[in-house]
Amino acid sequence: MPLTNAVPVWTLVMPLGTSQVWNFNFTDPVTGQAFPIAGAQWEYVARDASGNAVIILTTATTAQGLLSVTSTSSLSQVQMDLYPAATSSLTPAAYSHALWMNPGGINAYAWFTGQLQVEASARP
Repeated sequence: MPLTNAVPVWTLVMPLGTSQVWNFNFTDPVTGQAFPIAGAQWEYVARDASGNAVIILTTATTAQGLLSVTSTSSLSQVQMDLYPAATSSLTPAAYSHALWMNPGGINAYAWFTGQLQVEASARP
């Protein structure tokens, strides 16, 4: 049975070609306990206005970054590391983005959606 809930909207503003690290902690809203994420597949994706994936992160390290998953009885966490290469070739603009648990499966769940706003920045 698919999970259902309101999906939070998250806007991330970041300078072009920089690193970002974000931690997402998941709890059961009824019990307050760590949400069960053991064994889940994870994907972060950002898409341009045409729907083309311009950033894809999974638990495998790539030049764009990675997702690190911690699942214990007291902590359910996904750390998202965006490396400079993830945005260095992008045009400054807004991109749609989402963090997915079990993408493409019958239990696929979007933990957040929203906009990744990549902005031009002065370089040192």
